[in-house]
Amino acid sequence: MSDDLKGVLYVVATPIGNLGDISKRALSVLEMTDRIVAEDTRVTSKLLRLLGVSHKEIYPLRGHGAVDVATVARWLRDREVVSLVSDAGTPNISDPGRDVVGAALSEGVTPYVIPGPSAVTAILSLCDFRSEKFYFGGFLPNKSAQRVSLLEQLARRSEAIVVFEAPHRIEGTLLDLTATFPHDRRVLVGRELTKLHEQCFYGTVGTVSETVLSAPRKGEFVFAIEGAPEVKDQSLNTTLITLAEELLARGLGVRTVVDILVKIYGVSKSEFYERCLQIRNSLDG
Repeated sequence: MSDDLKGVLYVVATPIGNLGDISKRALSVLEMTDRIVAEDTRVTSKLLRLLGVSHKEIYPLRGHGAVDVATVARWLRDREVVSLVSDAGTPNISDPGRDVVGAALSEGVTPYVIPGPSAVTAILSLCDFRSEKFYFGGFLPNKSAQRVSLLEQLARRSEAIVVFEAPHRIEGTLLDLTATFPHDRRVLVGRELTKLHEQCFYGTVGTVSETVLSAPRKGEFVFAIEGAPEVKDQSLNTTLITLAEELLARGLGVRTVVDILVKIYGVSKSEFYERCLQIRNSLDG
């Protein structure tokens, strides 16, 4: 290997399922690299065997024997070629590896990206609703209370929402999604994207659960959820306040009225909570 190729960090995207999605450039880089830093050495070893890449030293990012930043920096100082990969898809998208990039920069080495598959862009490309702006939330929290709190925040965002979920939590997540998002909000759920048993479920928050839960609980799931409508029209804003006044005057509680406005119109919970409190106080006065 020539000296001018040493002292380099490549951030290499790998297939999220279908091995045919590996790029020629990615294969070339993996073949010529000195060391590979991976999310899980077992997964990467199997991937390299299937791709026909000759044996390489693979170092884990976490767990027993995890490589540290100082070691990566030393490799780069020694003018070695290092490749960073994840278990599937593009590194640093909801997985470890950020410190490896930092190690390269600390040594004055600008990383090179070898772009390729990503579950985020894959699901967005299949959406039947606006997704030119999106918010990526990664994996949702394990515990329902934390998950509900996050989903309540996400339900107010005007961008499309992309989140990941593990198969053993899918049922709980669908229940929490139904409890926090307007039922007419469109959603797309992908399972096993690019793999042999790939499935995509189109529907709304109120309808998609039944079809998703009828599928095997296997493989990672990725959700793309339609963003909340932006309340830009002042006349609409006035209409919502009038509606809130009418509901509160009929005896509904502040929280109930706010929940109705959030679920049906996707308004800001904090903004309308304060406004409803003001309305309630004026009615009580």
